[in-house]
Amino acid sequence: AYCGSIKKAVTMDSVVSVILPAAGTGERMKMKTPKQFCEVQGKPVICHTIGAFLQYSWISEIVVVYPPDKYSLVVSALNTADLLGKVTLVSGGATRHMSIMNGMKQLEQDPPDIVIIHDVVRPIVPKHVLEEVVREAKLHGGAGPVVPLVSTVLKIDDKGFLEEALDRSRYVASETPQAFQYPLLMKAYQRSTEEDYTNGTECLALLHRHCGVTPRHWPLTHKLLSHTQTQHPSGGVMGNS
Repeated sequence: AYCGSIKKAVTMDSVVSVILPAAGTGERMKMKTPKQFCEVQGKPVICHTIGAFLQYSWISEIVVVYPPDKYSLVVSALNTADLLGKVTLVSGGATRHMSIMNGMKQLEQDPPDIVIIHDVVRPIVPKHVLEEVVREAKLHGGAGPVVPLVSTVLKIDDKGFLEEALDRSRYVASETPQAFQYPLLMKAYQRSTEEDYTNGTECLALLHRHCGVTPRHWPLTHKLLSHTQTQHPSGGVMGNS
């Protein structure tokens, strides 16, 4: 499938918006409080991440997609850092892709040229990484960083028995922030299947599958840390460098 031409502009004068999926419930990690609302250095993680994006004047809008049953919690969290009036709140869906699509629909009336998708539990957003994903998305339709796999990846059957050990040198782990030409990502979501929405997690894969676009990837020297990795035993948080 073809979703239209890829724009080639490489300047930073495009309209850029951000969608922060924050609708996770902490179920996978068996957490009582979702990760995005846990405190680091006296503020919820979600506030650190929003603050990281607010420092860039060229970002026009930040959309926070929150858990549908956690509206009061997200409002309370944002109020602790006086951020409530600086972002747009959108109720999330049952899956990651459903939540991101809700964010995309919020931007549809006045769509940006570029949309950045970033995991809200990753408060470290280096300037050079953010600028690079935007530049590469303008050139290639979509872009995102990757890191080498550290652990061995096993393929097992539905009964838990080993089928295959994958050659990790041929695989990488996808990271955020990722950036996309907004019209392309919207078309990819509009063409996505129920299976995509239910079981998929990778936006760049949707772009490749449904729009015939080959997103640009490049390696990071280190993984962008999530909130659980930023906390030192003393309670400190790593700096944004």
